[in-house]
Amino acid sequence: MNKLQLLKREIKWVFQRVKRGYSDADLWNADHTIAKIVLAFIEINQGSYPMGYTEKQSEKRKDEIIWLMTEHLSDETPIKERITPEYQKRFKKACKIFGEDWMGLWD
Repeated sequence: MNKLQLLKREIKWVFQRVKRGYSDADLWNADHTIAKIVLAFIEINQGSYPMGYTEKQSEKRKDEIIWLMTEHLSDETPIKERITPEYQKRFKKACKIFGEDWMGLWD
């Protein structure tokens, strides 16, 4: 694919985002799109935390969610590390926290 074709796609996606709020590219990589949005919301809502947790507890939980989303977006963690029991345990814990705090991330 040449540079002109890539530019045409990018322009098309910009118009799609303006018209409908998302592009075909966003849907092809929905998991990456969601991770980026979650990270942006957490950054914007720094001073808030879900009900039922202290500020300190909430920050620890947000740190785990940030780690999870960053890991998902990154290709830097070697496979050897990703298959270790410690990594898998943290990954599962972060996924659980993300699921539990899903509705409270935007507060």
